[in-house]
Amino acid sequence: MSLLRRIRGLFWEEGPPPADGEPRPGPEEVGDVPAPDDDAAARPLPPEPPPPPRAGPGPEEQELRRLIHALHGAPADSRPPIDTRRVNELLDHLVTDGWTRVAIDLLRELTGLAPRLDGLRLRLAELLYDLGEHDEAVPLLRELIEVPQQRLRAHFLLGEYYGREDDAVRALQHYEIVLALDFRYPRARGRAEELRRRLDRPMATAAPTIFGAEDLGPGGRFLLQRELGRGGGGTVYLAVDQTLSRPVAVKVLHPHVAQRQEARVHLFGEARIAAALRHPRIVTIYDLEESLNLVVMEYCAGGALAGRIAAEGPQPPADALRRLAEITSVLDTVHRCGVIHRDLKPGNLLLRTDAPDAPLVLTDFGAAHAGEHTEEPDGAAAGSLIYMAPEQRRGAALDPRADLYACGVILLEMLLGRPPLGQQQAIAGDELVGLGEVWREIEDRLPRAEGRTMIAFCRELVSPDPEARPARGEEVTRLAMDLARRFRDAEIGREVLQELRQRGAARPGPDVELWLAEVERDLSL
Repeated sequence: MSLLRRIRGLFWEEGPPPADGEPRPGPEEVGDVPAPDDDAAARPLPPEPPPPPRAGPGPEEQELRRLIHALHGAPADSRPPIDTRRVNELLDHLVTDGWTRVAIDLLRELTGLAPRLDGLRLRLAELLYDLGEHDEAVPLLRELIEVPQQRLRAHFLLGEYYGREDDAVRALQHYEIVLALDFRYPRARGRAEELRRRLDRPMATAAPTIFGAEDLGPGGRFLLQRELGRGGGGTVYLAVDQTLSRPVAVKVLHPHVAQRQEARVHLFGEARIAAALRHPRIVTIYDLEESLNLVVMEYCAGGALAGRIAAEGPQPPADALRRLAEITSVLDTVHRCGVIHRDLKPGNLLLRTDAPDAPLVLTDFGAAHAGEHTEEPDGAAAGSLIYMAPEQRRGAALDPRADLYACGVILLEMLLGRPPLGQQQAIAGDELVGLGEVWREIEDRLPRAEGRTMIAFCRELVSPDPEARPARGEEVTRLAMDLARRFRDAEIGREVLQELRQRGAARPGPDVELWLAEVERDLSL
């Protein structure tokens, strides 16, 4: 066994290599603080001794070269499948026998031919990292943090690298991401705590991503399960309320954000607005703990409407209209309480369960303002650009019609299966009413009469002129429900008409044709 292999044995348990797509095992954790050999890990590794001479390629190298040759000779769409577990076994033999350089060269060639094998790309990065070839390893690790199955290990190695480079701030950022994804990840917690001590960032004000245990709240009431999502300000976790034995969602500020007083005011102001608005379709706030910078709220198992749209694609018109009516119904209550949400989007609309017809729940009042007409003192705009009304982008005074504009964009997204505006279009300030391709696509997806009706309704909601939009949520709710019933009746009517045509085909005649034409006219919107 090579000296490098023996050194690695101090940090990694031996075991079978993972399949492609699975994160490689991290080092074993020893307690909650860095193990004594962490200092050794921070020192540069001695050069690997040269491998023993050999007459020619061994059987492992030969098998890998045969695989590479087969990939070279096959078209991209008919290449043989790659058994990544077997590839890792062969690589392990080469590394154990001291032929790490050979393993790296083979991996470079193999991943060049099959770049989607991210598990093997991670293995290449690890081998390069172990040999101290950071100029090649670090850029590869930065690419792999964008791959969900590999980002955990990639972030850990980047944290280790920046720690060795004495860049404590960047090292801590990577370790905190590791702990946000898996707060039991070996060694990450101890190293993060040590870095926080070096940077004089006490644990009392830290987010739970780096707590010394997975418990949160007074007396360890909330037991973290997994991360649900994260944004620029904080992370949301699924947790278990051990006192009431129920699942909850816990929203916590990022450590660097929690140091800013305005961010803490923002978080708890959002929670208090949601708690003050009583409606079954507004997320329920259970608790808040200012000393820990967290808010506890109901857990909505169905995820966000954005995920449902991405998974299912365009929604049937009647279903999309019913969803719109759900949103505007709860908005009407919000607006009557003098609050404008200002950040409506599919990501802030949660499904209470994972059932197809699960009710929507409105959440994230972080940008909300109280008052019938609100205006930022400095003219700044808050919210998400794609769903933001033109007057909101200008920082002008807002009323409920700004939220109703966002509802129109959400309706279009449900009908199209994607946002109606691209990010660059949103940044450029393109007006939806002027994008002919959006309206043509809606027209193509629906029967002619229904398409005209739907387009007229959507254009009214997303008009750049607030005066041309409906004034109240209750008005949009009524119109949406009426249209949903008419669309559903028309859908049923078309099915009946098709059946009648099939039955009438056996006895064609002018009277039958005239009667069917009258039925078809009656079904028109």
